[in-house]
Amino acid sequence: MAAEAELTRPAAWVRYVLFSALVGFLAIPLHELGHVIGYRLLGVAATMSYAREIVPPGEPERFLGVAGGPLLTTLVCFGAIALVYRRKWLPASYAVAVIASLDRIILYGMQWRQLLVLHRVSPGMDESRMAALIGASPFFWYVVFTLACVVAWTLIVRSLSYGRLKSALVCVIPVAMFVAGAAIGVFVIERLVFPQQFHTQFGSAAPTRCAGEAA
Repeated sequence: MAAEAELTRPAAWVRYVLFSALVGFLAIPLHELGHVIGYRLLGVAATMSYAREIVPPGEPERFLGVAGGPLLTTLVCFGAIALVYRRKWLPASYAVAVIASLDRIILYGMQWRQLLVLHRVSPGMDESRMAALIGASPFFWYVVFTLACVVAWTLIVRSLSYGRLKSALVCVIPVAMFVAGAAIGVFVIERLVFPQQFHTQFGSAAPTRCAGEAA
């Protein structure tokens, strides 16, 4: 099938690298957009920087606003996986599927270490705040979204049919672009364009009221 062979042509791999770079840069703002959408659905005039959602001073946290980030990322991830299985727009759909499935996985690894070894979690993480808002165990949302990541990666790996090297590249290229894009976004764009938010999260300035430390 022509669609299935799309990532076998050199031009398609160039597009794949470009799409991966774009999606890698936009992955964090997509997550923050989920928070903003959640708050806006509740009538809260939330805004965002590159890497943080911002709610009006004095506004209490709302479950939908906090959950919006992980939920939107997860929905986008599985939407892209559905396109992969239909062999549609593979340079874009594979890039989105791989990167969206990675959006929180490193943070989850750190949190599982804290949960299992230190018996505590970072209170600023979305999943910790979601659990607190509904009175659930701090394990609950980490289990839910970790399982979603495992299912996503299982589906992605099962979809690969390009031989070992090319299949590995399908996964490695978006990972590398995500790391590079997120670093540029946070340490260049956030720092230069949204300096107050950058310093609120990483350092010295007096904090503004935001809906989470590690959105």
